[in-house]
Amino acid sequence: MTRRRSAQQLLDLVLDPASFESWDHPIDITHHSAAYQDQLRAAAESAGTDESVVTGRGLIRGRPVAVIANEFRFLGGSIGRSAADRITAAVRRATAERLPILATTASGGTRMQEGTPAFVQMIEISRAIMAHRAAGLPTWPTCATPPPAASTPPGGHWPM
Repeated sequence: MTRRRSAQQLLDLVLDPASFESWDHPIDITHHSAAYQDQLRAAAESAGTDESVVTGRGLIRGRPVAVIANEFRFLGGSIGRSAADRITAAVRRATAERLPILATTASGGTRMQEGTPAFVQMIEISRAIMAHRAAGLPTWPTCATPPPAASTPPGGHWPM
């Protein structure tokens, strides 16, 4: 079995050395229940990130690119409202700066602890991506972590 790479390891692998500039702001978890705050703090400690998504700008062979990297070690890479807001902001900024987007996904979907509000945020992500594409800018999504076995392709592996 291959070892799962962290979001930072993927960025280090793909981007030119020392070219990553984070666009992320600290996440506020104070509006969540105490139990969920404990889960989020434990996930942050385990993952080394404050959310399941890391965004920013970097260079690939000297060319600027926006990056959105999903961190599986943060609650299975699930997308809550804060992560969705981070993705939406990164896509909008990439559009404004006319940057292509390289995105890695390692998520099974929205975060069940946040319910419908997290799911509804997918609409905003979709709108931002549609505007990016309408501006004639490319988006390269990649699957950093294969999805569960129910959606594993014949032969049992994903081409890398």
